[in-house]
Amino acid sequence: MTAYLINLTLAYIITGSFPLDTTVPWRWRHKQTTPYMEVTHRQTWTFSADGQKATLVWEKHIQLRQKSAQCLNSQITEKNRYVFSVRRSGRSTFALKLLKKNEKQSATCDAARSPEIKGATLTVYESHAVIDIVGIKAAIYPVRAGGVWVWENFSVLESSDIKTEKEVWVLHTDSDGTVTGWYDRYVKRVSGDGNSFRCNGRMTVTLITRYTVKGHVKSSGMIELRETSYELTENDPCEPSRVRTLSAYRGIIEGNRMFLSTDSGETVLTLRNRLSPTKRSHK
Repeated sequence: MTAYLINLTLAYIITGSFPLDTTVPWRWRHKQTTPYMEVTHRQTWTFSADGQKATLVWEKHIQLRQKSAQCLNSQITEKNRYVFSVRRSGRSTFALKLLKKNEKQSATCDAARSPEIKGATLTVYESHAVIDIVGIKAAIYPVRAGGVWVWENFSVLESSDIKTEKEVWVLHTDSDGTVTGWYDRYVKRVSGDGNSFRCNGRMTVTLITRYTVKGHVKSSGMIELRETSYELTENDPCEPSRVRTLSAYRGIIEGNRMFLSTDSGETVLTLRNRLSPTKRSHK
């Protein structure tokens, strides 16, 4: 991925071409919580092939904790569209100037009113870009499934044992949106009462399972995955059962996070390393 970005940067310096991938949308999602409301922002940016125009679709969902005279609805949603011209202002920065706006306010509530937008600043980094718009710095990432994604969870059980769970997903995408890959699920349990586990006579138990996955991702970021097989990497004496249930996932890629839902709940993966569509890593 680093070599890919270096080539993009060199092409940009030599030819002045736009350094971001214009074939996919770039997205940012942010949630802010106050004592009075919960606001979820979602920005989707698309760029023209020559990089001279940018389009922003800014969605905002507000969940009020209590109604007021100004805000009679507890849930408010708005979706606005803006078009900008893009001009290089530095080696890795660009100035965005508003050309057109299509604002659709869904309510007169002050909390739902978008600030006046005249322009923005785009700064390109190695794995993402940051757009500074009306004082909000949005770190946007390309909508691609290919990469190394990680989920981690830490909990203390009723037995006082400490349980650590970690999943490392390695996904590859083809030009038609097909997604293939695998993920390793690690479950580590540490004795909390000072006594060793009977199954192995040690203070820790570590179980590792590898799942293969396959699915499809749309240009909108909607993704569907299903587990096709699994393999236990070790014949651990503490393994309660060598049987695993295969799951199916449905979700969306938002910035550097992937939200996957199953019948048992939601998993939020965080991007650790981007893989180019043609690059494959060894297992």
